[in-house]
Amino acid sequence: VALDVVGHEMFHGVTDMSSRLEYALQPGALNESYSDIFGIIIANRPNADPRTWDWQLGAGLLPDGAPFRDMSDPTRCGQPDHMRDFKVLPNTPRGDNGGVHTNSGIHNKAAYNILTAVKGTALVFAPDEVAAIFYLALTQRLSRTSQFADSRTAVLDSARTLFRALSPAALA
Repeated sequence: VALDVVGHEMFHGVTDMSSRLEYALQPGALNESYSDIFGIIIANRPNADPRTWDWQLGAGLLPDGAPFRDMSDPTRCGQPDHMRDFKVLPNTPRGDNGGVHTNSGIHNKAAYNILTAVKGTALVFAPDEVAAIFYLALTQRLSRTSQFADSRTAVLDSARTLFRALSPAALA
C-alpha cells in the first residue's frame, strides 16, 4: 500500500460528493488530477518544503517499480505537461475515457508549479495554503463538465479569496 495512492483514491470521494466531475475527457482528467494533487500532499505532509517532495504517484507498486505518474515531470510517464500537447483520445475504456489518466499531467504540472513557486528563496504558498486553494476550487467553483480553463479560473479565484493581501502579480 502506498499512502499517495490511498489518498488519491479517497479523494475521488471528495470529488464525487462535491463538483462531481464527469469521468471523461477534460472533466475526467481534472478528476484524476485533483486526486493526484491531494494524494501527493497527504503522502508528503511531514515534509514542509515541497521543493524536496517525492512527486511520483504509485512508485514501487508496478512490477518494474515505475511510478504511475510524476507530477514534477509528467512526460516521464508519457503524459503531456502543457495544453499544447493535449492528447485527443476516444471516450472509451480503451481510450482512457478520453485521456483521463493521460491528460491529467497538464493540470498536475500546473499544481506542481504552484506548490513549488518561490519569490526570492521563500515559497509563495505553504503546502496547506495550496491545499486550501485547490480544495475550495474543486468543491465550490467547479461543476460536472468543468474544463482545464475553468479549473485555472477557479484556482486563481480561490487564491484571491483566501489570500487577498497578495499582489495580483503573485496570483497570475
